[in-house]
Amino acid sequence: MPVPACASDLRTGVNQPPGSGTDYPFVKQDDVLGWVVLDVYLSYVDNSQQFTFPFYLSLRPTAYSPTATFDARILDNTNAVVFEGSVSSVVAWDVNRFIGEVSVDDAVLRLVIHAPCFDVMTLNSWVTSTQALDARTHSRLPKRVRSLRVSLSEYQENIQIVAGYNVQLQQRDITLNEGNRFKNQIYLDGVSGAGVGRLAGCDPEDQPLRLINQVEPDEFGNFNIEFSDCYRAQRQGTVDYGAATPTTTFSSTANRSTLRVFNDCRACADCSYFVRTYRGLKVMWDKYATIATTAEGVRNQLQQNIDRWNAAADCRGAHLLQTVFSAEPECRFFVGAMYCNYSECCIAQPELRFTFFRYVDGVPAAISTTQNVLRSFLQIENNSEEEVLPSVVWPVYSYKPDLISSQNTFMARLRFCTNCTTTETYGVYVTVHFDDSAYTTEGCSAAEATVPAELTAVWSSLGLTTPTTRAIEFKLVPANPEKEPFGCGCS
Repeated sequence: MPVPACASDLRTGVNQPPGSGTDYPFVKQDDVLGWVVLDVYLSYVDNSQQFTFPFYLSLRPTAYSPTATFDARILDNTNAVVFEGSVSSVVAWDVNRFIGEVSVDDAVLRLVIHAPCFDVMTLNSWVTSTQALDARTHSRLPKRVRSLRVSLSEYQENIQIVAGYNVQLQQRDITLNEGNRFKNQIYLDGVSGAGVGRLAGCDPEDQPLRLINQVEPDEFGNFNIEFSDCYRAQRQGTVDYGAATPTTTFSSTANRSTLRVFNDCRACADCSYFVRTYRGLKVMWDKYATIATTAEGVRNQLQQNIDRWNAAADCRGAHLLQTVFSAEPECRFFVGAMYCNYSECCIAQPELRFTFFRYVDGVPAAISTTQNVLRSFLQIENNSEEEVLPSVVWPVYSYKPDLISSQNTFMARLRFCTNCTTTETYGVYVTVHFDDSAYTTEGCSAAEATVPAELTAVWSSLGLTTPTTRAIEFKLVPANPEKEPFGCGCS
């Protein structure tokens, strides 16, 4: 694809391997917007996943530099609008680039624009990219918490969380990593008497504990709490070992009624295990990446082969007739022609015709009546060539093979001599003729070639019956009357 004159800056970023880096932010270079837009970033909302990939970019310039403004759209594969907004101000970047950003609710679109190519776009006219945006230029925002439901009530405004009875709330300090999501962490702990205190009217003497998680006590009214695996419990007391008899004291009445639960379990694997696992996964990743790169290379090579084969087929289909015409000493001439039956049908008795013309000092003149065929050969398909004389109605030689198979060729070549001088040139029209009825099966056809009037006049004057002309070529060579030790036998 030719690079337009305005494209002073081609790219601001490069694809990572195995990409080539020349098409980003599009999957393939776009004819117009590929030179205007150097980078794209879209963060959009699609909670119901209604949009269909791939996405396309559409721009409408509304003003040029020094104050560039434009409208922008992102369309999905069904032309549904993913994002739409207007950029009323831009930020200059270096000399030939500027950055435009537009936000709509939670969505945002940023574009790096190449100013020289932007300035040649038509104002107030939408231009949509023909190539899809690279998948790395857009990301869908994750679903967010926008309301809280408590029982049958739903809240969307600001919510204040207050510690109730026997609940302690504490905002934890956490380390925020730059570039990651912002976090808040609230610690809820059940503490007797915390928050707004104990529930009014719930004096333990008046309201004894009768069930724990719907489990009743034993016959003595005791609950036995057992811990398993890595868990253990400890009362919130302090043991005084200095006394004659060690005694336990509690700092408060609440601590006397609480148990502190510990977990002594360790991680199921040490750090070195995770390091080894990571290295193993990385090796597998590299192997699969190599396979993917190789597969892409095979795919690209196959596509190149298909394109090359199609181009060769188109070329051969446009040049079904090939001709060679040359002059030899003593007024001898060699002419040969090959025709390819490009169709999928056989052709019965096609005619290959050589019609000769004579020119003196570049002016058409009557052709000499003296001619003599020295050697003549006909080859059909891959068979051996046979020496076959043509039908002669001078100045016309013609060959009519019986049958030419589909996707095959036939060739005729001959050497003849006549009278000539140094001021003469000889031309030959090589034509191929057959009607549609010559096809042995239905469904095949061939293009019809245009025949010059001078050629039609010669055939008419000789009384030749001419089927439909399918191919024609003309060659012109100067005559060579120079003598050789061995003559051609013409008189």
